[in-house]
Amino acid sequence: MNEETVQQMNESAKKLADAAEALQQTLAQISAQQEEISAKVAKIVAAIEEGTLAVQAEAPARVSVAAARKTLSPIVTAILAKSGIEDDKDTVALDKALSTLSPEQRIAVKSEMARAGIIQ
Repeated sequence: MNEETVQQMNESAKKLADAAEALQQTLAQISAQQEEISAKVAKIVAAIEEGTLAVQAEAPARVSVAAARKTLSPIVTAILAKSGIEDDKDTVALDKALSTLSPEQRIAVKSEMARAGIIQ
């Protein structure tokens, strides 16, 4: 092997090492983002489960949870209005309207609507 070939191989090896390091950093960032998202999802699930359990525990003491509150947040109302849904009981239309949202957002919207007594 001549010196020029050795130099090209060394340069290629350095480029490969740099690329491997960049990939490793990217994977670390993706992993950190995934952990952050998982923590947020776990909090949402815990809040939903906690809210559901609290509602179930309080339900016998009240006449009806649905009668207690029938309002939605402005964001949920805007999503429904934008999709042209006036009858909240139409689950097919509701699912279609929420299809553009992420699964976490759909869960949050539906749980808020359930808490409001609009859907079951």
